[in-house]
Amino acid sequence: MSQTIRKSIPWVIVAVVLSLSVWLTPASLALRDFEAADILQLLTALLIISLILERALEVFVTTWRGPAAKKMGEEMKSLTGADRERKGLEKTEYKSSTQRVALWTGLTLGLLVSAVGIRTLQALVDPTALDQLPKAQAAAFSLLDVLLTGGLIAGGSEGIHKITQVFTNFMEATAEKAKGEPA
Repeated sequence: MSQTIRKSIPWVIVAVVLSLSVWLTPASLALRDFEAADILQLLTALLIISLILERALEVFVTTWRGPAAKKMGEEMKSLTGADRERKGLEKTEYKSSTQRVALWTGLTLGLLVSAVGIRTLQALVDPTALDQLPKAQAAAFSLLDVLLTGGLIAGGSEGIHKITQVFTNFMEATAEKAKGEPA
């Protein structure tokens, strides 16, 4: 692929995404009324789902790829010099391959969890507003919600924990600021 084509791909993607607003003729979405506790409840549920996914993925990948990695490690102990270095590179490549498989499997499972109904954006939008969307916009919204939620879940519990921490810190700072201001 030429360098020019590679550089233009992001711009084409942006143009396509921006054109969605024209051909979907989107209606505005009203957010539902929610409190900080509602957001924390949503993030907690996603955190638990991510923890479950991470653990299941660890069991699957370790069962499948672990024995060969262990064997390579044992073989390295008996090697010296260039042979040891070659085996080390082989083991590194094997671990990288395992990581790619784990990431793609995690993303697939995260998308599947979202596809069956665990959604983040949907939880923030007024349900009556969703019911009133044009069919194409509702489908685009669902697709985006599945992609974002699936990616968030696949990103792991650490990422969701960071989001939760940022939200909690923001809410605490806002509450402290409100206490200090006269009514």
